[in-house]
Amino acid sequence: MEKSKLILVFKTFSKKEFIEFAKFVKSPYFNQKKEVILFFQLIRKEAPNFNPKRIDRKILMKKVFPDSVYEEKKFKYISNLLLKIAEKYISLKETEDRYLIQEYHLLNAYVKRDLDKNFNFIFNNSAKKLTESKKRDSDYYYKKYLLDNVASEHFDKKKVRKNNEHIENLINSLDLYYFSSKLKHTCHLLNNQQIISSNTNLKFTKEIIDYLNQENH
Repeated sequence: MEKSKLILVFKTFSKKEFIEFAKFVKSPYFNQKKEVILFFQLIRKEAPNFNPKRIDRKILMKKVFPDSVYEEKKFKYISNLLLKIAEKYISLKETEDRYLIQEYHLLNAYVKRDLDKNFNFIFNNSAKKLTESKKRDSDYYYKKYLLDNVASEHFDKKKVRKNNEHIENLINSLDLYYFSSKLKHTCHLLNNQQIISSNTNLKFTKEIIDYLNQENH
């Protein structure tokens, strides 16, 4: 079991993440099976080394189901459930660590629920936070596109007989995100090309550079 996807995930967990995940896996919202909690607790005791003999699937399952005969199908079911919960935890942590991504999903939810006051408060704070960012890289323009996009969705849902100016903003943000990402990855590719002496056909790169030069004039 030491080479399973579940153990590989747990090997990346810090002490703090194990503490957080212990609370996460006990939450009825994410897990309602006591067997999964016990299964996790048994595995956690073996962190960070995860001795193969101590996390043997039959030994673990015997402790989780002391009155039952080992069944591979049952082991896979419990193991996969815990893995899915762990992946949910990792996904949420990534969202929390990337500012404005979580807010973007919340804004979308507010649009669907017609909560204008809540939407405006979160949107204004998010737009302010983005504006205060010193970087103007591809990540910045991606997040600006997300905000412009959700602003457009919010405007359209109001069904106001007025031109949706957010559409032009989101198109411009999308263009700048694409251009900056394209150039960033092109530079990376050209750098690799020098190292390994390979030839690469880069489409539209010259056209993008020419376009950006014209815009600067």
